[in-house]
Amino acid sequence: MIVKIFLKKVVKTLNNKGQSFVTFVMLLPIIIILLAIVVDVGNLAYTKHKYETEIQ
Repeated sequence: MIVKIFLKKVVKTLNNKGQSFVTFVMLLPIIIILLAIVVDVGNLAYTKHKYETEIQ
């Protein structure tokens, strides 16, 4: 009886871990794209600031 309850919890945990992994893998490209956008906008702001101060 106790073994059955334990096995059900183990199987449920394994299924949840697999589901979390699949969700993470599906969201990973979106996270990478957002990170690239943040870096690109930061680089744009830095370059703009550098050129504006160079002109003065």
